Amino acid sequence: MGLFTADFARRRGASVLLLDQWRLGDPRAASFSLTRSIRNDYLDPEYARLAFEARKLWLDFQRETGASFLIECGSGTYVRSLIADLGDAYCLELRRTAIGPFDVRDAVAPPPPGARWSEPPLIALERALAMASSPLEPPH
Repeated sequence: MGLFTADFARRRGASVLLLDQWRLGDPRAASFSLTRSIRNDYLDPEYARLAFEARKLWLDFQRETGASFLIECGSGTYVRSLIADLGDAYCLELRRTAIGPFDVRDAVAPPPPGARWSEPPLIALERALAMASSPLEPPH
C-alpha cells in the first residue's frame, strides 16, 4: 500500500518522493493493485494496532471520495470465491479477525521459539462456551 501511504503523508504536509520501476497505475508497479486485503490479527499487538488504524484510514478515504474500496465480510463469505467473481482481481492476503465473541486483538503472542509458556493464557472451557452462546458484544 505504498501509494496510499505516500498520499496520506502528502495530504498531511510531508514532502514525499515515491519511486517505482514502472509508471503510476501499471499493474507491474509495487504501488498498484486492483485489490487489497487488510488484516489486523497479527501476533504483535503494535503491528495489529497499526493494521487496524490503516483500515480506519481506508474507510475515511472511502467516505472522502465516495468510492467503495473495502468489502466487509463475515464468516459466511468465502472471500476467495468473491474475488474470483470480481473478474480481474486477486487477493494478496486473507486473515480471520474474529470468530464469534473471540477477537484477535485479545490474542496473546506465543513465547519465542524454544521457550516455554510461563503461564499459558487459557480461559476455562465453561467461560468460553458461555461467551460463544451469549449475544455478541460490540467490537472493542
